[in-house]
Amino acid sequence: MHEPLGLFEWRFPDLTGFLSSKLGQILLGGIAGAFLGAAIASKLSLVALLVGALLAAGALAAALTRPDRAFYGLVVVMVLIPTYSAPGVGPILFIPAAGLAWILAGILAWRNAMQRGRLFNLNALDGLVALFFVLMLISSQVSPQVEFKEYYNDVFAWLGPYLAARLLLQDCEHPARVVAIAFAVGTVLIAPVAVLETLGSKNPFFNFQFNGAESSAFGNAVTRSGEVRAQASFGHPIALSMYVSASALLSLAMVIYAKLPKERLAWIALAALAVAVQVMTVSRTGYVMLVIGGVLLALTTADQQLRRLLTTFVAIVALIVVVVNITGTGPEELQIFPSNKAETASAEEVTESSAYREKLLDRATEPGVLGLWGNPYNKVTNGVSLSNTSVDNEYIILGDSWGLIPMFALIAVIAGLLASIALALRREALDLVVLPIAAVTSLCALFFVAFITQQQVMVWLLIGCASAASERTLRGRRLARMQPRRPLEIEPQPLAAIPDRL
Repeated sequence: MHEPLGLFEWRFPDLTGFLSSKLGQILLGGIAGAFLGAAIASKLSLVALLVGALLAAGALAAALTRPDRAFYGLVVVMVLIPTYSAPGVGPILFIPAAGLAWILAGILAWRNAMQRGRLFNLNALDGLVALFFVLMLISSQVSPQVEFKEYYNDVFAWLGPYLAARLLLQDCEHPARVVAIAFAVGTVLIAPVAVLETLGSKNPFFNFQFNGAESSAFGNAVTRSGEVRAQASFGHPIALSMYVSASALLSLAMVIYAKLPKERLAWIALAALAVAVQVMTVSRTGYVMLVIGGVLLALTTADQQLRRLLTTFVAIVALIVVVVNITGTGPEELQIFPSNKAETASAEEVTESSAYREKLLDRATEPGVLGLWGNPYNKVTNGVSLSNTSVDNEYIILGDSWGLIPMFALIAVIAGLLASIALALRREALDLVVLPIAAVTSLCALFFVAFITQQQVMVWLLIGCASAASERTLRGRRLARMQPRRPLEIEPQPLAAIPDRL
């Protein structure tokens, strides 16, 4: 017997019997034939739009009933659809994952407003994110380098994933596990492509370059010292590196907090796979994320043995990186800073990239170079005399184009994530601590790279996950306070034990 439904509560009808009947099978066959005919007779973009609409409808249904599955779908869309397949819609690049995130966030926000009277319980991290976007809005009206359409595009690609993660995970029973599974599934899906690229095969995602502007900037084979760098569907090796490094940290946290030996072995294998793909990207940024995340995981775990193992692992990796950078020998992808030997070389790709980053940082920290609300023209790149003309540091981009105030607002988000880590540790939130750790490592990686391709969706998705983890931690604290205290029970004593004071 079904329970009575409230005014805004509803259930999806059970169509299992109908779909298994002859009429249902005929209907499914007709729909499949119609889509096949449309794929043959119509334009690919129209078919993609129809398929996208169906997937969005399925994601909406899952969001209202199984938010964990909706989150899995969102991450898979982010991983499998590159930005050079995304169409331009007005002033924005319509990244499918960002569009799906806005749809999910919209329906969940409406549901929460109707049923609960609020979208979610605000916390300090929500306030810092809101402050950042407000200051970006002010800068878009003040800074000479920024047009409002750029702000509109950034809000679409950044705020939607944040809100979707924030709203989806608040109703998941185990948010950290959901995020770890979603990222692991994405890693498993793209790992074969990374292997094929490393072996010299053409990246199959290059066949879906439907956006000319994005295809010219991304979606091209990238090499370093003659070695092909894997990028899979992310359009650039650094973007893939950041994704699989975050996936490795999430899987490593599940190793720490797994209860069953078989489950722990499975997570070890997934973490190893993510690290293997990171090696294929030949990217230094992923190693930075792994070191920072490994240190934070070691500091936050209560298991002394695991803490020692993590500390030893991170120390070994950090020592290798330091030795490589001091001596100028070893794998070039580990040379984060220019060495004395490399500085004398004339045309080494890794050396020039490292030296350029260092010169950009030196230029940006000169007094008067960065303004409070942006510069009238690019004062950073014009002051660096190297052949490389790209700005690889998102904080320098924000400081030069948008101004120091929005830049410090983004840095404040990092401070908020560190506070979330401390809160999870103090409240013994166990695996929830990995969500702000993954987010803070991604923002630290932006000291070496800009917001690019689907990586920007991933970064803000992780920040939203961290905020949802903070809400869950605070919710547990509030529930503990609301529980009534048990009255003090005094164990009765035998009459002979009571001293005679008469």
